[in-house]
Amino acid sequence: MTAVEELSLPVRVAKLEQQMTMIAARIGPLDPLDENPKSIPSLAHPEIHQIALLTQELFREIPTVEVDADPSDADSSFVVFNVVCSGDFDASLALELEWHRRLEALKPEHVGDVRLNLIPQ
Repeated sequence: MTAVEELSLPVRVAKLEQQMTMIAARIGPLDPLDENPKSIPSLAHPEIHQIALLTQELFREIPTVEVDADPSDADSSFVVFNVVCSGDFDASLALELEWHRRLEALKPEHVGDVRLNLIPQ
């Protein structure tokens, strides 16, 4: 059993909440979604906004953004861009690889702090 598994659920939840608070302080507040469902959310942090625009451009879907952490590493946290994708596996993989390539060109310092989650349709 790992150290994380040995912790009780309330302690693990408290640790995740603490990590989310630290990340939120680092990236700044997010604005509420715009009333137009086809527009990209107006995100307060310009770097998060740029990555959201990149994601929308490639996948033609408005991504949702959330903060997550690796349960096996209490000090890890990252921003996740969730996007629904349609099409075959090869097309989705090509888009994912292009997203990573463009992210590295746009914000190389955030490559490890940002993740893409493809949700098949």
